[in-house]
Amino acid sequence: MEKGGVVNICIAVVCFVVIYIGLSKMFFYCGFRRSRQTMNKFLAGKEVSLSDKEIKRDWLLQVFFTEYKQHTNRSVKYYTNFFREMLLEKVPHFEEGLDTMAAWISVAPLLGLLGTVVGMVKTFSIITVFGVGNPNLLSEGISVALLTTQSGLIVAFPCLLFHNYLVSRKTFLVKEIVADSEKLLHWVEEKGV
Repeated sequence: MEKGGVVNICIAVVCFVVIYIGLSKMFFYCGFRRSRQTMNKFLAGKEVSLSDKEIKRDWLLQVFFTEYKQHTNRSVKYYTNFFREMLLEKVPHFEEGLDTMAAWISVAPLLGLLGTVVGMVKTFSIITVFGVGNPNLLSEGISVALLTTQSGLIVAFPCLLFHNYLVSRKTFLVKEIVADSEKLLHWVEEKGV
């Protein structure tokens, strides 16, 4: 950290920001737990109540049951619009922060490149003053150049993998919500509401 100077400190800040955003998104996604067992039980026609602990864990069924109990005589079109509005409200929250995270990740290798330029400028200024006769002075500038480049790449690679994992998790959750919404709409339609 000391040898890389200000550029390495900036790369460390980028790393902490990306990890903070990523962990907050991961905890947000974990909050949208789904219970396949309860959904299948409900769709099979078995009795499921709102006080069921599995229902309390499954936010989609909880929202649907609350709405269905209040409006049992509504049409399929009403529930289609209800699920559409719910998706329009929830999906932006799933995507929120992922673009910011990607932007911060792309800054890390650029900061590494900046450190390379700073190190090389330092090396050439030492050559201008002292000549090429002292390898110890030259190696300091070159090590700054290489360390910052290395730091930028070390931060960017795992953070990029983490970002890709979060994007795939988001896509999976959105697909799951849409599929289960369709199943619930089909259930309402079969009920003859």
